Amino acid sequence: MLTVERLEVGYGKATVVWDVSVRVEAGEIVTIIGANGAGKTTILRAVAGLLRPTGGRIAFRGREIVGLAAPVVATLGVALVPEGRELFPHMTVYENLRLGGRRAGRSVAARLERVYTLFPRLAERARQLAVTLSGGEQQMLAIGRALMSEPHLVLLDEPSTGLAPLVVEHLFQVVRQLGAEGVTTLLVEQNAHLALEVSDRAYVLERGRVILEGSAATLLHHPQVQTAYLGHEA
Repeated sequence: MLTVERLEVGYGKATVVWDVSVRVEAGEIVTIIGANGAGKTTILRAVAGLLRPTGGRIAFRGREIVGLAAPVVATLGVALVPEGRELFPHMTVYENLRLGGRRAGRSVAARLERVYTLFPRLAERARQLAVTLSGGEQQMLAIGRALMSEPHLVLLDEPSTGLAPLVVEHLFQVVRQLGAEGVTTLLVEQNAHLALEVSDRAYVLERGRVILEGSAATLLHHPQVQTAYLGHEA
């Protein structure tokens, strides 16, 4: 589904990610964990076409996508759920979801029904302005809007940030359910324990470089991961 090879990318003259290689197979949930500033979000933004790499390659479903504009990447079937959510605050929940459903596919009604099944709260709030929603409801809306395009690949950037534990638990249940349905997901997350529990494979990023990779179950019990990200003593 996605192949990232020897990626180098940054902002202006500052390189943030060096020689990073990541692969995501169809139907997998793959997570990238790491501290703030490690370069996790930068990788997602490069895949989504929001940043142009200075080195390496990115292939999506066998097609080279480096240099394609973000709207073009989106039409190919990549949906980014950004950390800041980037909703349209003065549009309703329904209107935000409709904007996400512009790609061809099943009827908008069928896609709405699926999103409302995953997030019943959104159905209850359909006519409310996005700005009036709680943080958890806004995150549900951001994910729901991405799913409206029926993407081949979902890029989830720090979905748990600033949310109450019960809301986070529900969001990760949805991620797990989507994985069971075959939705391919690349997840960036600071809550390493939750991310590894729902993922098939994982990468650990430090200072812009991959230092560990493997099955999520293996990394969950790796001493270095437990010490640095899970609060366990080695």
